[in-house]
Amino acid sequence: MNISGQMADDVVVVATFSYRHEAEFALETLRTAGIRAMLLADDAGGAYAGLSLSGPIRILVHGDDAEYARTLLGEAGNSEGTRSTDAQ
Repeated sequence: MNISGQMADDVVVVATFSYRHEAEFALETLRTAGIRAMLLADDAGGAYAGLSLSGPIRILVHGDDAEYARTLLGEAGNSEGTRSTDAQ
């Protein structure tokens, strides 16, 4: 399901994070720039914010926005080693 609530195959991962708070900062960076984005995390809705139960926290965007989103995240300084902009 994509960000608008419709089924789509063109939603891609643009970044992954080990910690939810870092992902939230990156998510807001994208939203501020007008990119519709969402988090995919298995941390019990933030109740276990320091523990990802099934892997890294992912930021998803529409495929058309992926390149711009990766550029923005790089320019925002979100690169302390816990983030990856490799699509998964």
